[in-house]
Amino acid sequence: MLNGVRSLFQAGLLALCLGGAAAAQGQPPPRLDLTLTPRAEALDVRMQMASPDLAVGEGLVRLPLSLVGIPSARYDGEALQARDDLGVIPLRQDEEPPTPQGTYRRWVVERATKGDVIVSYAAPPRVVNASTNSGPLFDLRQESGGFIGAGVGFLAAPVPPGPWSVHLAWDFSYLPPGARGAWTHGDGAMEIVLPSQALAGLRDGDKITEVLGLNLARRDQDQTITLTVARDDGPVTLTYLPRGAPVEAFGWARDLAVPKEACRF
Repeated sequence: MLNGVRSLFQAGLLALCLGGAAAAQGQPPPRLDLTLTPRAEALDVRMQMASPDLAVGEGLVRLPLSLVGIPSARYDGEALQARDDLGVIPLRQDEEPPTPQGTYRRWVVERATKGDVIVSYAAPPRVVNASTNSGPLFDLRQESGGFIGAGVGFLAAPVPPGPWSVHLAWDFSYLPPGARGAWTHGDGAMEIVLPSQALAGLRDGDKITEVLGLNLARRDQDQTITLTVARDDGPVTLTYLPRGAPVEAFGWARDLAVPKEACRF
């Protein structure tokens, strides 16, 4: 028998790692609609890019296979799908030259695109146990009934460069009332125009030279992590909160006063 007890649901703070499509000078940046749908077993991602007009062989999205030793969602096989006005877009997976941080996988279109392109996939949380290697919290994890993670580990970023007009939405239809989501720039749905580097936090070519606060952040949800990275223009310090603010939700615990034989699962 299971009794309902109060617990905490932590909405993940998503450090979105998006590239962007270059906007013509004087024109508004192209629109990118991003919808995140948390479910019990995965976080569904739907990203709609406004008319990227890609030619055969051009890159659509990219994701690191691992980042400083932390595995990403990867999306092997046909886990990542894309569509446009003509239907399903055939994709090829290529690996970019390795960097000190890791190797990126790139999804390349095998025909020219027409109209808006919709990319969709389900981001699985990383299985964490006693044998999991320690490191920066770049992966997507389940925690206290919710998800928490950095976008660089599960969001396949657009390859075309430049800023996007990002429209972020959350779909909580699979969760109990009161669920909420947060990302780097605020809580809930948001429309914001940002350059690629402001969304990504970490840029291509960054070399992480120091990580501070990792162990404290594992024990205390209010602790931040500070990264020191080397860039061409000198060292840069990045500080972020890996966990969102807790909100109340329901969890379950076994009533030890009831014999196992009476429990049904």
